[in-house]
Amino acid sequence: FAIDYEMKGFIFFTFTTREPRHCTLRHIFVLERYRGQHIASNLMELMYDKMNRAGVERLRFFADLPSVQFYEKLGYEWHGTSKTGLPFFYGTINPIAKLELPKAQQRFVSILEA
Repeated sequence: FAIDYEMKGFIFFTFTTREPRHCTLRHIFVLERYRGQHIASNLMELMYDKMNRAGVERLRFFADLPSVQFYEKLGYEWHGTSKTGLPFFYGTINPIAKLELPKAQQRFVSILEA
Protein backbone atom coordinates (compact mmCIF):
# COMPACT_ATOMS: atom_id res chain seq x y z
CA PHE A 1 0.00 0.00 0.00
CA ALA A 2 1.06 3.56 -0.59
CA ILE A 3 -0.74 6.49 1.03
CA ASP A 4 -0.02 10.17 0.58
CA TYR A 5 -0.94 13.02 2.88
CA GLU A 6 -1.91 16.03 0.79
CA MET A 7 1.08 15.29 -1.47
CA LYS A 8 3.35 16.45 1.39
CA GLY A 9 4.44 13.01 2.53
CA PHE A 10 4.07 9.33 1.74
CA ILE A 11 3.98 6.03 3.62
CA PHE A 12 4.55 2.59 2.12
CA PHE A 13 3.66 -0.65 3.91
CA THR A 14 2.67 -4.26 3.26
CA PHE A 15 0.62 -6.92 5.04
CA THR A 16 1.58 -10.56 5.51
CA THR A 17 -0.88 -13.31 4.72
CA ARG A 18 0.54 -15.83 7.23
CA GLU A 19 -0.47 -15.96 10.86
CA PRO A 20 0.16 -14.08 12.96
CA ARG A 21 -0.53 -11.39 10.39
CA HIS A 22 1.47 -8.21 10.63
CA CYS A 23 2.12 -5.00 8.75
CA THR A 24 5.63 -4.13 7.63
CA LEU A 25 6.33 -0.42 7.44
CA ARG A 26 8.62 -0.06 4.42
CA HIS A 27 9.14 3.69 4.07
CA ILE A 28 7.80 6.94 5.37
CA PHE A 29 8.86 10.18 3.75
CA VAL A 30 7.90 13.83 4.24
CA LEU A 31 9.01 16.51 1.80
CA GLU A 32 11.59 18.71 3.48
CA ARG A 33 9.55 21.94 3.38
CA TYR A 34 6.69 20.21 5.28
CA ARG A 35 8.74 18.61 8.06
CA GLY A 36 7.81 19.60 11.59
CA GLN A 37 4.11 19.91 10.69
CA HIS A 38 3.01 16.48 12.04
CA ILE A 39 2.73 15.03 8.53
CA ALA A 40 4.58 11.84 9.51
CA SER A 41 2.35 11.36 12.56
CA ASN A 42 -0.71 11.79 10.36
CA LEU A 43 0.68 9.23 7.92
CA MET A 44 1.21 6.76 10.75
CA GLU A 45 -2.42 7.30 11.82
CA LEU A 46 -3.59 6.59 8.26
CA MET A 47 -1.56 3.36 8.29
CA TYR A 48 -3.01 2.39 11.69
CA ASP A 49 -6.50 2.97 10.31
CA LYS A 50 -5.79 0.72 7.33
CA MET A 51 -4.35 -1.91 9.70
CA ASN A 52 -7.43 -1.75 11.94
CA ARG A 53 -9.78 -2.13 8.97
CA ALA A 54 -7.74 -5.16 7.82
CA GLY A 55 -7.83 -6.67 11.32
CA VAL A 56 -4.04 -6.45 11.71
CA GLU A 57 -2.66 -5.21 15.05
CA ARG A 58 1.00 -6.18 14.69
CA LEU A 59 3.62 -3.96 13.11
CA ARG A 60 7.28 -4.50 12.28
CA PHE A 61 9.89 -2.12 10.93
CA PHE A 62 13.50 -1.03 10.93
CA ALA A 63 13.97 2.70 11.60
CA ASP A 64 16.57 4.75 9.80
CA LEU A 65 18.78 6.54 12.30
CA PRO A 66 17.46 10.09 11.65
CA SER A 67 13.91 8.85 12.43
CA VAL A 68 14.62 7.11 15.76
CA GLN A 69 13.49 10.05 17.92
CA PHE A 70 10.27 10.40 15.91
CA TYR A 71 9.30 6.78 16.59
CA GLU A 72 10.33 6.99 20.23
CA LYS A 73 8.08 10.06 20.68
CA LEU A 74 5.22 7.92 19.37
CA GLY A 75 5.99 5.32 22.06
CA TYR A 76 8.04 2.72 20.21
CA GLU A 77 10.78 0.80 22.02
CA TRP A 78 13.40 -1.22 20.16
CA HIS A 79 13.98 -4.96 20.32
CA GLY A 80 17.47 -4.59 19.00
CA THR A 81 19.30 -3.66 15.84
CA SER A 82 19.84 -5.08 12.39
CA LYS A 83 23.26 -6.19 11.17
CA THR A 84 23.62 -2.67 9.76
CA GLY A 85 22.75 -1.02 13.09
CA LEU A 86 19.16 0.01 12.37
CA PRO A 87 16.74 -0.20 15.32
CA PHE A 88 13.98 -2.84 14.96
CA PHE A 89 10.44 -2.95 16.37
CA TYR A 90 7.88 -5.77 16.39
CA GLY A 91 4.70 -5.33 18.38
CA THR A 92 1.20 -3.96 18.57
CA ILE A 93 -0.18 -0.58 17.60
CA ASN A 94 -3.04 -0.29 20.06
CA PRO A 95 -1.47 0.22 22.49
CA ILE A 96 2.06 0.50 21.16
CA ALA A 97 3.85 -2.36 22.85
CA LYS A 98 6.71 -4.70 22.06
CA LEU A 99 5.88 -8.38 21.63
CA GLU A 100 8.17 -11.36 21.93
CA LEU A 101 9.88 -11.84 18.59
CA PRO A 102 8.73 -14.84 16.57
CA LYS A 103 11.57 -17.08 15.40
CA ALA A 104 11.10 -15.82 11.84
CA GLN A 105 11.91 -12.27 13.02
CA GLN A 106 14.81 -13.21 15.32
CA ARG A 107 17.18 -13.92 12.45
CA PHE A 108 17.10 -10.25 11.42
CA VAL A 109 17.87 -8.69 14.80
CA SER A 110 20.63 -8.53 17.37
CA ILE A 111 18.54 -8.44 20.56
CA LEU A 112 19.20 -5.65 23.07
CA GLU A 113 19.97 -6.90 26.55
CA ALA A 114 17.46 -5.80 29.23
